[in-house]
Amino acid sequence: MKTIKMFLRLRFLIIAVLGVSFLLTVTPSVWSTEYSKEIINSNLHKPEDLHERVKDYKGRIENINEQIKGIMDEMDWLYLNMERIKDSERTVPYSFFVSIKEKKYNIRRLQKERSRYYKLVESYLEEMNSRILKEKKYSIQEKTIQEQKGKSEAEIQKNTYFEKLANETKRFESLLNRYSDLMEQKTIESKRMAEQKSSEKKESIQTKELVEAKPVQQTMMQENKKTISTVDKNQLYFEIQKAGLSDWIEITDSGTCLRLKTTLPILFPIGSAEIAKEYKSFFMRFANLLKAYEVQIMVQGYADIDPIHSKKYPSNFELGAIRAANVVHELVKNGLKPSIFKINSPGKYRFTANGESTQKAFERRAEVTVVFAG
Repeated sequence: MKTIKMFLRLRFLIIAVLGVSFLLTVTPSVWSTEYSKEIINSNLHKPEDLHERVKDYKGRIENINEQIKGIMDEMDWLYLNMERIKDSERTVPYSFFVSIKEKKYNIRRLQKERSRYYKLVESYLEEMNSRILKEKKYSIQEKTIQEQKGKSEAEIQKNTYFEKLANETKRFESLLNRYSDLMEQKTIESKRMAEQKSSEKKESIQTKELVEAKPVQQTMMQENKKTISTVDKNQLYFEIQKAGLSDWIEITDSGTCLRLKTTLPILFPIGSAEIAKEYKSFFMRFANLLKAYEVQIMVQGYADIDPIHSKKYPSNFELGAIRAANVVHELVKNGLKPSIFKINSPGKYRFTANGESTQKAFERRAEVTVVFAG
């Protein structure tokens, strides 16, 4: 008897689950179909409403185009840096490939959204043209003029938007081809990376032996002059290689102090100070490297030449400053003291010739400079 009751309960549970899943799959499609019929129903919209909707959707399409262009500029920057790293016979960081994959997904998502707006604009334009023809049916001459004018305007608008879509699709396909070529070369580069690691271990052992052989008198003279010793510089270079940061930062020695500077810029989206996920690993490794040293850190935030006027960012100065501040927050979050930081924001202005870039994507960046205590 108990077995029969359990069997009946199990059968009822299965029927309930199947019924809920059916409602979840069927109901949205039915609602979407009814909504699409209602949105283009001529009885629900006045001519003024149609004009406003077409204007609104065109604005959304232009906004999506700007987002796609910004993402493509960032992909161009990633490809340029990947080519530069390859030319210097170094290994391309795996985070670059992950970032390209995410940006490719975002472009596909935005293109689907844009195609929906294209269809809506096309349907509203057709509705506007049909209404123009109906309103002018009592005058043959006016009807002919309005028909020709409406068709020409609709065709021009359709051709313009679909030409833009075709050009951007070609550009996206070329980027995908370049990405596939890079993925094929990744296996070759992994073998080269293993050989480089073995050679770097040998060089580090030789460097340690040379450093330990330095006379004690020479070390004391260098400490009295308050300069950075060869031992510190070599040790720091070894730790940078060990942390996998050799592609991100470089060492400079002025004779009185040792400096680190980011060679790959920290980039930001258009009109935003949010830090991308691919930089999280870099900030964690960078902070772990600096914890053992007494340093002062300067972070500079930049913006492109396009002006911005919003409640959150009144100008490019505030946008650049918040970008620099967000970099500081990431490093503090990973263990560094807040008192060692200074931030600066030139906004859209550059005070050195090397600070300017030919592409806006490179201008939306932050740079980090570390000064070691002498």
